[in-house]
Amino acid sequence: MKRTSRLLEKYSLHVPAPFQPKDSSLIKHLEKDDTAKISVLNNGFRVMTQENGGETATVGVWIDAGSRFETWENNGVAHFLEHMTFKGTKTRSKNDIDCFFELTGGQLNAYTTREQTVYFCDGMKSNVAPAMERITDILRNPKLRDSDLEAERYTILKEKEDVEMSIDEVMMDHVHLTCFPNDGLGMTILGLEENIARNINIKMIEEYIRQHYTAKRMCMVACGGVRHEEMCRLAEAFWGDLPSEPAKPALNATFHGGHKIVEYDLPCPNLTIAWGTCGQSDHDMVTLQVIEHIFGEWQRAAHEQNAESPIFKIADACKSNDGVLETCQAFTTPYNDVSLFGFYLVSAASTAGPEGLKRFQLEVVRRILAVMNDLTDEQLHVAKESYKLRFLMSGDTTTELADVMGAKILAHGRDIPLAEVWGRIDHVSLNCVREVLARYIMEKPFVLTGVGNAIDIPDDSFKHDLWNKDATYQTRAYAKSA
Repeated sequence: MKRTSRLLEKYSLHVPAPFQPKDSSLIKHLEKDDTAKISVLNNGFRVMTQENGGETATVGVWIDAGSRFETWENNGVAHFLEHMTFKGTKTRSKNDIDCFFELTGGQLNAYTTREQTVYFCDGMKSNVAPAMERITDILRNPKLRDSDLEAERYTILKEKEDVEMSIDEVMMDHVHLTCFPNDGLGMTILGLEENIARNINIKMIEEYIRQHYTAKRMCMVACGGVRHEEMCRLAEAFWGDLPSEPAKPALNATFHGGHKIVEYDLPCPNLTIAWGTCGQSDHDMVTLQVIEHIFGEWQRAAHEQNAESPIFKIADACKSNDGVLETCQAFTTPYNDVSLFGFYLVSAASTAGPEGLKRFQLEVVRRILAVMNDLTDEQLHVAKESYKLRFLMSGDTTTELADVMGAKILAHGRDIPLAEVWGRIDHVSLNCVREVLARYIMEKPFVLTGVGNAIDIPDDSFKHDLWNKDATYQTRAYAKSA
């Protein structure tokens, strides 16, 4: 099954905006292939297509349900369901389904996130209808058998074991748990080990389907060599009788500041500092994602000579006997009602030992905040251009484009024209950045999570030291020197 990064960025805005892009000629050139069509069946099931006249297509079903809709008792059931749907249906065996895609050269895949579950396939346009029929079959008529469930326990436990070998996955799971201890957003996608090994059963899976796989929370997405009218006909035939209820549960997660150390035997400690921000539909989200692109992802081995990078300047200014910055990545992780913004740092000790390394980590974070606080017009312009490029590249293939389309329709129920995206990015000003920093970041609660040897990770006093009045003034001075 496909796994997606926990740091994956989804661009989504709730209502149209009047902002106009500065480079209208480029937009006119690009928008000839940027028109999506949306229809809604009587039961609320949606169809979203984008045609390009090609010979290949990506089609699938995007579902507004993921691990955040679970409880501690059934945590892991959404991902377990994803596995079970590939075990065959009431009319087709697993082998029948696999053979169809192998013989037609198609690829069937699925993934589960905290807020979404997605089933999709890539293939030739001539196979769109039979491929969609099979995706519908595995979703609406899965043959849920106890024997398959018991067999999948081992498979998922092995997947969980593999995930826990990835430090960034471990880190982000603990970040979410610390940020959202009383909400489903804090739960892992794969679920608690005891649930996977023993507790999840067929009744739980059937109840999750009944509660969350409803028409108003689902959308058929198709792009490439497809026709909108044909996809609407298929949707009506396959999904027109799907119940619209129960309604989607209300989402109101509350961010909590905190501190957590996860003991791992690592040569270099991994540190994440994360703030709670707005929901993904809020106008501030664009500004936060522009700020993310000021820093991007930096690695010493790959960018040692990039003297213009803000992180290079920070790393160079902080070089001392205390430590060396190896990796720094800014991130935004958007969700429906609340999002995370922060930094992922890997730093190596120098000659001053653990206490010196902790001083170094604090200084790096102070300088990052200082750069954001004293941003220049040139840095902001570069960040906005970087954001635009990343947005364009996110739809380079029909697979990537379908994923972007599915995220849009589930997040806000509409397409976002490219001109609006560009206009919103161009609208971000230094004043916007300052307002967003004041609203969510500066002297606000945050979560500090460290993975590594506890002796190398700052303790809970870090939050006091970071916002210490003298340190704040010192930080502003750092920005001018960096």
